[in-house]
Parts: sequence; structure tokens; C-alpha cells
Amino acid sequence: MPATAEPRKKSVLNALASSMQSERPAQIKRVARIKGQVEAVERMLKENRYCPEILQQIRAAHSALKSLEASVLEAHLRGCVHKAFTAKDPIEAEKKMNELIQLMKV
Repeated sequence: MPATAEPRKKSVLNALASSMQSERPAQIKRVARIKGQVEAVERMLKENRYCPEILQQIRAAHSALKSLEASVLEAHLRGCVHKAFTAKDPIEAEKKMNELIQLMKV
């Protein structure tokens, strides 16, 4: 690898790590919103609210969880997985591949 390629590679990896970390506050806010939605479901059940209203709230929480899941997965792919494959370490790349396969089976 040319001498100039190594600093560029480190710069890209640092940018990826920084990008992943910058997404965490937004993801944490999403979790707080989801908590509120789930607590609303609990209140609605305790209040014996009309089932369709409860189901609507459950769907909203489910949708928010799916969105959070997609955000975390994207960050993982752009960060950890990208890093493993660009490092040209076949063992680490295989670990990440198996990790992704297991995640898709869930």
C-alpha cells in the first residue's frame, strides 16, 4: 500500500466511527420516545381503553422500534462491518459475515 493511502484509510475509518457516534444521541432520543409509547399502551390497558386505540398505539411503537433497528443496523454496516472488510483481515471479515447471517435469522 502506498504511503499516502494509509493516512487516507485511517481518515475514512475515523470519519465512519465519528459518524456512528454522532447517530447515538438521535437513537437514544428514539428510545425515549418508544418508552413513552409503550408506557401509553400500559396506561391504555389499565384504563380499559377501546382496543383499536390500543392497537394503534402498539403499531406506532412497533414502527418506531423497526426504524430504530434499521438505524442501528445501518450504523453497524457503515462502521464495524465496513471496517472489517476494508482492513483486509479475512478472519475479522468472516466474523462479521457470520454475525450478519445470525442477525438476519432472528
